[in-house]
Amino acid sequence: MSRNELTNRKKLVLEAIGSVGATLTSDPRRDALDERKKATFDCDELCDYINGGKENIKRQRELIELMSKHAWADKSKRYSWTREEEHVNALRGAIGIWYVLIYS
Repeated sequence: MSRNELTNRKKLVLEAIGSVGATLTSDPRRDALDERKKATFDCDELCDYINGGKENIKRQRELIELMSKHAWADKSKRYSWTREEEHVNALRGAIGIWYVLIYS
């Protein structure tokens, strides 16, 4: 594919999303909330369908809450970790998840 063809395709894509892109902010969470308000369908119902029902979503939330209580689940400093720290913390997390799933 030539450079001109790529440039033309890029222009077409940008034109197609131009109206959407113009409404976006720098905060993706706010953008998602705004888009949900504009939706012509029930977002919660779609979420239930995609995730296999309300019970699955409830279980996911319970697990997230349970896991987030542990120090090994904190990933807030992960961007400053060395490769070795990243590896060690990943192992801690994996072992911690298994421990929580087996003993809770």
